[in-house]
Amino acid sequence: MSIGSFRHLTKRLSSNTVTKFPWLSQPLDEYADAAIKRSKFAPVDEAGKTQVTTLANGVRVATQQSRGNFCTLGVGLNAGSRYEMFSPAGVTHFLEKTAFGSTSHFNSKDDILQELAEHGGICDCQYSRDVAFYALSISKPSVEVGLNILREAVLKPRISTDEVELARSLVDFDLQDHEVSLARMQPEVLLHDMIHRAAFRGNTVGLPKFCPKEHLELIQKIDLEQFLATYVQPGRTVVSGVGVDHDSLCKLVEQTFDFDDRSFKKVKKLEMDESVAQYTGGELRVDQRLTPVTGGDNPLPELAHLVIGLESVPSSHPDYVPATVLSFIMGGGSSFSAGGPGKGMYSRMYLNVLNRYHYVQHASVINFPYHDCGLFALQLSCEPEKVRETCQVGVRECLKMAETKIDSEELERAKNQLKSMMFTNLEAKPVQMEDIARQVLSQGFKREPEQICEMIDSVTKDDILRVADNLLGSKISIAALGQIAEVPSQRDITHAFIHNATLPKSSNTSKFKIF
Repeated sequence: MSIGSFRHLTKRLSSNTVTKFPWLSQPLDEYADAAIKRSKFAPVDEAGKTQVTTLANGVRVATQQSRGNFCTLGVGLNAGSRYEMFSPAGVTHFLEKTAFGSTSHFNSKDDILQELAEHGGICDCQYSRDVAFYALSISKPSVEVGLNILREAVLKPRISTDEVELARSLVDFDLQDHEVSLARMQPEVLLHDMIHRAAFRGNTVGLPKFCPKEHLELIQKIDLEQFLATYVQPGRTVVSGVGVDHDSLCKLVEQTFDFDDRSFKKVKKLEMDESVAQYTGGELRVDQRLTPVTGGDNPLPELAHLVIGLESVPSSHPDYVPATVLSFIMGGGSSFSAGGPGKGMYSRMYLNVLNRYHYVQHASVINFPYHDCGLFALQLSCEPEKVRETCQVGVRECLKMAETKIDSEELERAKNQLKSMMFTNLEAKPVQMEDIARQVLSQGFKREPEQICEMIDSVTKDDILRVADNLLGSKISIAALGQIAEVPSQRDITHAFIHNATLPKSSNTSKFKIF
């Protein structure tokens, strides 16, 4: 049946007009002008802005309104793994496992989970390289209950010996999982940690995010308590909420978050690490046979993984947004991908690498921003015997960042993809909560999405070329995982950056060939 016949039939069957708008097959010509006007970013309504208040004790409270019956509450702390300089590496990994355990009010984690379940809530804790988050989602009428649980988890944990031993078992399981599963199925988790350790050797974000094996039996209860006593301070804390009333939350935080009543107040503090990140460059290699975990006639291929890192800019730098746009111009992903609109299939890594070189299984670019540093990284995965060719391909694309004329369509596509990803992520309340806390912790205020979109739209071709040129002027960093015998050294890859993507001849190439 044609559209016209279907429309005629439905008109005969229906005596009332459901809507004044035409059929979906017809354009809305008379509404076009109004739609264009609405698409431009209007000034942010005061009710939708993020509100930030600094309480008398130094704790900052940041909230944003949101619809729905549930809200998200979180406590953000400047207490990530970058601050383990004077603690055994791996303390934050342990703290993540002991979070929401026994406290002065709750005897066990089960009691906390039971309390949350009665109010439709869930909780989580994550320690990243720079920030720690204790967060929960709960029904809006139960905000006070949720805030009391957060207070107990952050300020009044008991951290019993049994909980430390349980955490030790969980951390050990994580480390085994990294070797057995993650290295094969999600190598980027390990590669991102490795490239940070290579690029910022022995300092700040270059300290290991995961507990080293040699520290697994070394870390004790006192190490956890000393870290908390040192870094859980009012001035390093932001309580953020999405979907809660700002004034009410400020009042509740002022009443419940008493830092003078912390359970670890009397514990001797460590020396606080306030050092600024120092980009050093370097290389880190893990030669490991990543045996395929799938059987059958077509198992997953054995791959070599390589990451090339360049020094980028911190999130407060004027070139941070152009650097992020550049990472979207480069884009990329895996060769095994469904693709589709907005998937990045027109980015340079897809067009110039994945679509042209069959042996490259993965090629992508990501920009890591922190408040005092940045890291721009190119990740490559390929067949082990093709690693030198893949490396040259990757270096060539990096050099093209500052040499190739940027097409206007390419630039606008990258901007739109960046804005689309940002708004998509911000639809989730936990992501909103984390974004608010991170921005307030790093810069003292929160930029609204509309402001960030204006910053993205203002990026020019000259900005991209300038940022690319600055990136290529930095010392390179290398991280390699898998069968990496043929991965060029840092010195050889540096040679390739200087000599038009040409690697020096391999020193282990045999003079004899067997036919």
